[in-house]
Amino acid sequence: MNGGSLTTRPLEFEGKNLFLNSAGPVEIEVLTVSGEALGKASVDGDLLCHRINLGGRSLSDVAPQGYVCLHSTVGAGGKLHSFTIDPATAVGGQYSCSPHVWNPFRLG
Repeated sequence: MNGGSLTTRPLEFEGKNLFLNSAGPVEIEVLTVSGEALGKASVDGDLLCHRINLGGRSLSDVAPQGYVCLHSTVGAGGKLHSFTIDPATAVGGQYSCSPHVWNPFRLG
């Protein structure tokens, strides 16, 4: 995604942390399924695996029930390529932030 904003459909997850493959500026907001804000973070720089810190809390800390929507806003010159949730312990343990293994939730 190059510029603009996007809100995902409701996602069910079992991991702990949210990671982005992006080149900032990118803002990511974690929402309840009904749209209530749970946490927000900003990412700058170009990195395959930005670990998202939501005010000192992880994704599972702000959403222990395991259901969220993600709202992302990509600023001028920024890009959001993909995201993953806790690649070291993802369901099935098959995803990682390695440049050789890509997230199935590819956005662009």
